[in-house]
This record gives sequence, structure tokens and C-alpha cells, in this order.
Amino acid sequence: MANESILQNQADLLARYLPNGKAWEGKYIEGSNLRNLLIAVGQEFQNIEDQNEWLRRELNIYTTVDLLEYWEADYGIPDEDGIFIVDGKTIEQRRFNLEIKEAMEGADQYEDWEYIARLFGFNVRVRPCTQTEYQPYTDPRYNIVCKFLDFEPPQEFTMYFPIWFTDVDISLLKKVYKLIRPANCDIIYI
Repeated sequence: MANESILQNQADLLARYLPNGKAWEGKYIEGSNLRNLLIAVGQEFQNIEDQNEWLRRELNIYTTVDLLEYWEADYGIPDEDGIFIVDGKTIEQRRFNLEIKEAMEGADQYEDWEYIARLFGFNVRVRPCTQTEYQPYTDPRYNIVCKFLDFEPPQEFTMYFPIWFTDVDISLLKKVYKLIRPANCDIIYI
């Protein structure tokens, strides 16, 4: 409920739109039926403004609170791949999941991939293999090179080995890249 001075100000604003004359004398008289009606209408305008503010907040994935679960359901969170988890996450972390999912939608340019990496805190350069000096053993047309600019990524063994020899975890970024990469391409991290 809005405070009394706001309601009085709104009633005064509404009263200015009414004509002068005997029928409208009560527009400025406290306790009159017309004044009470103007206060009630002013209260409803305040309620509409409050609802608009709530809607403005909830329709933005960066500020949503009440509709967060609906946003997550719409974006497919939690997912089957285990990348986007909800349990045990703070509201900010859950909003970050939405931000990543939104960035993944239509990420078909290399700049989009670099933006996603920046969201994770990495500075990378993503290019097709044909535009780099790196030549893989396979056909370079079907390879994408992701070069980390700030640090050396951990070396991977050719066989599965679940231990990283660094405190920087790029596994989540790799999972996201694996989801958005074209089906016929492999990603090479250098």
C-alpha cells in the first residue's frame, strides 16, 4: 500500500483533470465521497505502477527472482548433460546459467564463442583451423581452434584421464562449446 502523501498527491493530480463547478466541489475536500474516489483511483494507479515495475524486473533474466524457475524451464535448465544445475545454486548463479544459455542460442559466429568464454572468465580467440598456423592430422576444414590468450590450457592425454593439472577449470566451457559446435567439426584447444 502506498503511503498517504503519495495517495494525496495522486488524488490532487486527478482532481486537476476534473472541471470546476458545484458538482465537483468535493474534489479537494478531505472525507468527501469524490475525494475518497480520487484517492482510491490513485491507489489503483499506484498498484498498476507497482505491477509494471515487478513485470519489468521479472521479464529480464538478469534481475528475475519470482519467475526464475519459469525462465529455467523455458531454457531447459536443469539439463540432461549436467552442465546447468539448479540444486544448491544461488540466485546469481542460476541467473548466470540463464545468461550462458541465452548466449548459446544462435551462437554461430566466432565472436559469439569468444563472448561465451568471457562470461566464464577466459580470454580466447576462436577461428577455423584454416585461418590459423595450426595444422591438425585430420582435415583442417572440419576443425575449430580455440586459443587461450591469458594462460596455457592443461595438456590432455590421448586417453581419458579425469585429473586436471591446474586450478583453472575449463571443463564447463568445453562442455558448452561441445554443445554449440557444428556437428561435423571438432574443437582443438591450444
